[in-house]
Amino acid sequence: MAMFNRIAVAALATTMAISSPALAATTISFATLTWNGNIATASNAGISVQASAYSYNSALSNATLGSYGSNGFGVTNSSETGANNTHTADNQSGDDLIVLVFNQAVNIASAVVTPFTLNSQTDADLFVSYATVSGAFNGSTPTALALNNAVWAGAFATNGKNVSAQVAAVNNVSQTSNLNTTGLYGNVWVIGAARSSFAAKGGFDNTIDGVKLGSISVNVAPVPEPATWAMMVGGFGIAGAALRRRRRTAVAQVLA
Repeated sequence: MAMFNRIAVAALATTMAISSPALAATTISFATLTWNGNIATASNAGISVQASAYSYNSALSNATLGSYGSNGFGVTNSSETGANNTHTADNQSGDDLIVLVFNQAVNIASAVVTPFTLNSQTDADLFVSYATVSGAFNGSTPTALALNNAVWAGAFATNGKNVSAQVAAVNNVSQTSNLNTTGLYGNVWVIGAARSSFAAKGGFDNTIDGVKLGSISVNVAPVPEPATWAMMVGGFGIAGAALRRRRRTAVAQVLA
């Protein structure tokens, strides 16, 4: 009996282990883009993303998204001229934000960013957040999220956090940032310089952060294949049979 139970449990564990196959991350580069006004579109392996820019300084406002070759996206807000590296996603005069709207729910596993020096300071701490927004992706005529979209008031603030740079930032040298978002999925993501208002959530210091976003590596939520579902059902059936047999044996022993 004990051996049978162990076999049943092992079979179930094996089935559960293969029910969520590991998928390789997809890298989306922001070096080559399609533009529609101030919205840039990039895609790879069936995953498409539309990018736009915002800035927060007491209130949320639209900003200008810039493309800078292999360095990717930068942001210039209404308080900046774009000179002296103020065309980066920085937190010098307002918190610059790059909003990424996907055609499906994804997890952003990591991002390649290039830090730039502002006012003699070089750092690459980031702010990251995510949300699920119905109808946000418009493949034919991309439109930016409205400033009064409910997602700004709730989900980004709730889910947002600052992430420290993983390595010492060097001017104009790219680095990969682990965004610490394992297991989190959404179709809208925000990446920008670390935000001082989120200091309690970690990763923020008093150094000015300014980066360009070159690429991201994303994962889609794993979906078991039909054969895997069948194996899962079979695994549960084995476990159920073992439990029923154990109960019948226990009853027989009591009656004896």
